[in-house]
Order: sequence, then structure tokens, then C-alpha cells
Amino acid sequence: MRTGGRTVLVALVLAALFALMLFPVFWLTLTALRPESEVFYVHRGTHLTLANFAKAWRAPKIQESFVNSAVLATLATVFSLQVTVLSGYMLSRFKGATNKIWFTTIYLFRTVPYITWVLPLYLLTQALGIYDTYLGLLLPHVAVHVCFFS
Repeated sequence: MRTGGRTVLVALVLAALFALMLFPVFWLTLTALRPESEVFYVHRGTHLTLANFAKAWRAPKIQESFVNSAVLATLATVFSLQVTVLSGYMLSRFKGATNKIWFTTIYLFRTVPYITWVLPLYLLTQALGIYDTYLGLLLPHVAVHVCFFS
């Protein structure tokens, strides 16, 4: 095959993979926009409505969860940036044993897969009495999201 034919074949394969990966997102969106009575029946027509979103938003748990997520994401971003900026300044400005220890600590934290932290973090938050609090969620998020560029 020539280069042009190979390029077309690669483009077709990538387009097929893209369509295959995009189909579940399309189907979820279509299902979310359908009335409840038409969710399981595709052949009934294409009535689209936003009533499902309005109904979900009126649920108190959804509103509470949305607010909690927004507060946690904002605080985690702000505190992660503070730790990152101050650490970057310290690593670039000062030389010595403290600098090396801090660099090694950050580097080691970044090399450990996040899933291995789940059980120890759960046990630690239980022991400290901060389980199911903003602080219990915020501290691991800040530790995980500290930027590190070498």
C-alpha cells in the first residue's frame, strides 16, 4: 500500500474508534433528554425535554452534592496552588538538606499510585476524627493535586 492509502486507512480506523467511543456519550445524552415514558422505547418518537434535569435539580441531595463539589474543588485548587507556588519558590531559591528532603517527599508522593492511598487515608481520617468532613476530603485532594515539574 502506498502512503496515501495507508493514511486513508488509518483515518478510517481512527474515525471508527472515535465513533465507537462517542456513541455511549450520545446515547446517555439522548436518554437524559427523553421523557421518562420513552426512555426504553426508541421507536416512539423523539420528544426531547429538559424536565428530567429540572426534576433532578429539585432534589435536595443533588443540590447539596453540587454545592459540596463546588466548594471542595475550589478550596482544593486554591490550596494546591498555594502549596505548589511556595514549594516551587523554596526549591528554586534555597539550597541545602531541607530542599532535598522536600523535593524527595514530593517526588515520592507523585510516584505512588493514588489507588494505594484509599485504605490508609480512610483509616487515617477515621483515627483523626475528620471522616466525612470537608477537611477529611480536602487534605488528600491537596496532596494529590500538588503540581510537580522537573
